[in-house]
Amino acid sequence: MTLEEAYRKSRQSLSPLYGDDEGRAMARRLLEDAFSISPSRLLINGADPFGETDRLEACLGRLLAHEPLQYITGFEWFRGLRIGVGPGVLIPRPETAELLDWVTLMRDDHKKQVLADICTGSGCIALALKKEFPGADIIATDISKTALKMAEENEEKNFSDKSIRFIEHDILLDKWISGMPDIVVCNPPYIAFSEASSMQANVLDYEPHLALFVNDEDTLVFYKKVIAAFLPGTACIFFELNPETAGMLSEYCRNLGLRMEQKADMQGKTRFAKIYA
Repeated sequence: MTLEEAYRKSRQSLSPLYGDDEGRAMARRLLEDAFSISPSRLLINGADPFGETDRLEACLGRLLAHEPLQYITGFEWFRGLRIGVGPGVLIPRPETAELLDWVTLMRDDHKKQVLADICTGSGCIALALKKEFPGADIIATDISKTALKMAEENEEKNFSDKSIRFIEHDILLDKWISGMPDIVVCNPPYIAFSEASSMQANVLDYEPHLALFVNDEDTLVFYKKVIAAFLPGTACIFFELNPETAGMLSEYCRNLGLRMEQKADMQGKTRFAKIYA
């Protein structure tokens, strides 16, 4: 089998399930991220032999079972950082990267800022904050030991120093550790269990439900707990939102006398909020 044949086989296997465009993109990314075969190498040296047929078959089998590509390759790119992911850790989303565009407008080079990332997961937000707020103190918390371990490993792989404080913490039960950060960023679980039936299998069957879902009885519970923990003490909180409940959160903040600014993502959905006293 040649490199070109490996790509063609991958594309033909994936396209019936994922569609032509996504199947083509997934095949290229599989070869690049799992086998180090770049698009340029494929174009120039497509006739070179491909010697990992068995591993390719195994990867395609996993993709055809709806397993996320990022769990197979072991990473996802996030704002120029290579973020390791695996079962038990949510895969970073492009929408979350958009949220960071808003957060970075708060950078103040004239003071040492303290930032907290609540529900850090893979650590992608905390690491992006470390990259884009040089010299700031970063605290990252999560209830999951698995997520915290991977987040710590991601810091080691992306930076020459270890400066982020990773702390096991349950924002729903525990009081905040100590002191008030200047900025809080939080991408909490926000999908109601009743929405699960409409979700894609590669998310529902593989990604951690602990990081995805919240009880239907109070879909704003994480937002309420974070707001209670940090306002009015901190300058502002940035949240990623469920567009379905953004209006409810806005009303909740208004009733507390808090201000809430909203922003849409690239798809036009109300996805982000900045809340402050």
